Parts: sequence; C-alpha cells; structure tokens
Amino acid sequence: MAGTMDTGVTYDFLTAAESSLTGYNLLTLDVCRDLLKVVSKLLASRFEVHNVCAFRYLKVILISFTAMIHDTLDSPQAKGMVSLSREDRITRCTEAVELFRAIEPDTLIFTTAEKSTELNVLAKEVRKLIAKLLRTNSSASASASAK
Repeated sequence: MAGTMDTGVTYDFLTAAESSLTGYNLLTLDVCRDLLKVVSKLLASRFEVHNVCAFRYLKVILISFTAMIHDTLDSPQAKGMVSLSREDRITRCTEAVELFRAIEPDTLIFTTAEKSTELNVLAKEVRKLIAKLLRTNSSASASASAK
C-alpha cells in the first residue's frame, strides 16, 4: 500500500480510517508497523494538513504501543524454554522501534515559525513520545532540533 499511493490518497484514507482504528482498538503490532511505513510518507509531504495527519497517527501509535514494546523487549526469557511466539513478538517490536528510529529525524524539521501552532505542538509531543520509546532524553532531541 505504501509504495503505490500518493500522499493525497494516503491522507484521505488515513483521515477516514482514523476513528475506526482508534475507536475499536483495531491497532495491532502488525498494523502499527504497516501504518508507520505509510505515515512516514506523509511526513515528507509539502502539505501541512498531511503532516498534521501523520503526527496524529504517530501520537496514537506511540501511546498505544510504547509500554507493550518495552515490556516485550525487557521480558526475560524463561530458562531452558524457547517460545516461538515470544521470539516473533520481539522481532515485530524491534522492527517497530527501528521504523520509529528512522522517522525521528523527520519529526525534527517542523519547528519553524512558518508552520502552524497545531503542527508544532504535535511535533513536540511526538518527539517526546519517540524519545520515551527509544529511552533517550527528550531534551537532547529538542536541542538537536534547534540546530
């Protein structure tokens, strides 16, 4: 889906799907990873409405999955036991973290006065949430965006 849609179609789809995904807890880790790939394209759009939509989705995804990702990656493996489902979940969580790590630089570009207050507020919130996911200091991310 991410490779064949232009940003306008992606925006229209995500705007229509937003209440359905969040209202009925339809977000799964697999959906999260797929959405991250699509949302990253909206971040690169020159249209601010696309950027706002992307940040709203990033915020929902981060709020929904950060604790679960941390719990999964921090859980100790039972001695002498191999759990294929646990290994699969760890792989999916690691992939999601890497997708967020790749998106993070894009979240730093929306700090100029020419962008709307809504976009700047969302960008700041997402920066903090990504820092929490990546377990980094969000003030370090904020100082990086000032450069």
